[in-house]
Amino acid sequence: AFDKGLITISPDNYSIILSSAIREYESQEYYDRHFGCIDGRQISTPDNFEPSKDFLAYHRDHVFKGK
Repeated sequence: AFDKGLITISPDNYSIILSSAIREYESQEYYDRHFGCIDGRQISTPDNFEPSKDFLAYHRDHVFKGK
């Protein structure tokens, strides 16, 4: 989903953002199980080598399919 631009991670606080393409399926049974439960949650970052904020900003601006 990340590689396809259906979800992204905020470079500000490392929270997961779902695209509008995913939100279209909110009424489907699998939505809550696979996507609704992670919407807005922060990812756990490692002590070393946390995700690049520049990469996440690029992903949000150029790969993510919008909100």
